[in-house]
Amino acid sequence: LAPSLRDAEAARLGDALFAEPVDPERGPAIAALLVRRAADHHDLFVRVHHGVFDAASADVLVDELL
Repeated sequence: LAPSLRDAEAARLGDALFAEPVDPERGPAIAALLVRRAADHHDLFVRVHHGVFDAASADVLVDELL
């Protein structure tokens, strides 16, 4: 993908992930998408249901990723 289109395409893919409804009875309760923009540049999109993910969980996830 041309570098000039990468930002828009990453945003489109993230928006598509977040547009999917989360059904807590059928799942998935968590979904993730990793978009590789370049060899050293990635975007991670994570969609979770609030019933299985709280602020403390977010802190743990961020700590583990960094």
